[in-house]
Amino acid sequence: MLHHPNRRVLAEILRRVTRQSLARLLHDRVFVPLQLNATTYRPARRALENGQIHGYDVSLLPPTDVSLQGFGGPWADGAIVSNARDLAVFFGALLRGEIVPPRLVAEMEKIVPRSHGEGLGLYRLPSPCGRTFYGHTGGTRGYITFAAGLRDASRMYVFAWNGVGQEVIHAMDAYVDDLLCRD
Repeated sequence: MLHHPNRRVLAEILRRVTRQSLARLLHDRVFVPLQLNATTYRPARRALENGQIHGYDVSLLPPTDVSLQGFGGPWADGAIVSNARDLAVFFGALLRGEIVPPRLVAEMEKIVPRSHGEGLGLYRLPSPCGRTFYGHTGGTRGYITFAAGLRDASRMYVFAWNGVGQEVIHAMDAYVDDLLCRD
């Protein structure tokens, strides 16, 4: 995930209000209730572990394995490790109002003026066939993840790429648009 100072500010607000660490909050309020068994919070730089997928910068020739350079960001930024199944469960629960109250989900969906569809936490993603999805993207060098679903969470999608470059991003957009419009 690209580093963003607002994530660190939010983590500090949560810590001060609840008097609990972000790790404890995530574990107790999100990971355990949703049974996100493949999801962990790992702040600080870390190395690729066995069973984790390598990420490549394919804009360089030859493609470069950037996963060997380490992962993670400071504190709450880039510190959650997960898989596609857990991301789909998380976003489905979020859209159904099971993580935060539905009124807050509605706030998260409000589009920020002069943006590219970004809301206050969720993107509004129109598809070419007229369906509107809500979700988020994230990435770091060598990796991009897209997770979104219909507003009622009846249809969820998670895509992850581990070879990233400009041409890949354009191909990914066309591929996702095609999949979102299938019945």
